[in-house]
Amino acid sequence: MFFPEGQVRVFLYGEPVDMRKSFTGLYALTKRELKQDPLSGHLFVFVNRRGDYLKCLLRIPRERDRRFHRNVTAHSGRR
Repeated sequence: MFFPEGQVRVFLYGEPVDMRKSFTGLYALTKRELKQDPLSGHLFVFVNRRGDYLKCLLRIPRERDRRFHRNVTAHSGRR
């Protein structure tokens, strides 16, 4: 993934996160624990206890809707 001219900062949450959390739960965690604005356009990364599953919170502005948000999930494939 390429970010325009280094304008996007990446924040990694330092504690394991319950991956059952919804977008709203990660949004609240970002505001409360990281003390950051989830709408800032930065990338927020959350990892589960085993470290094999990620959830990322990223604001992707669209032409018509500047408040569009996307919840991206990745898994390492290990079991």
